[in-house]
Amino acid sequence: MHPAIFSIIQKSLEQCRQQAAKVVVIEAPLLLETSWTTITDEVWVTTAPKKTIIERLGVKGISYNDAMARINSQINDSERLKLADVVINNDCDIGELKLKVEQLWQGL
Repeated sequence: MHPAIFSIIQKSLEQCRQQAAKVVVIEAPLLLETSWTTITDEVWVTTAPKKTIIERLGVKGISYNDAMARINSQINDSERLKLADVVINNDCDIGELKLKVEQLWQGL
């Protein structure tokens, strides 16, 4: 699936270029795990303690074991942070997170 997903992203980026888009946001966990960062100018990463992530997944009905399997199937935080240009600490409520993102966005 990765080549097909990458192709879709590339086509979307080309359409955005043709429309003279100033900023394009790609929300894709695969971006880091497949080294697709070469198609970006900046990489923004959110981070939160594992306990917080597990609690949030639990609220969505995901069991502890399934949450841990998801977390363990992804690259670890230290690797993600090495690839990040911007790190957003998401150990907060949604209102605070939105405020952080808005402030960072204004800095573009």
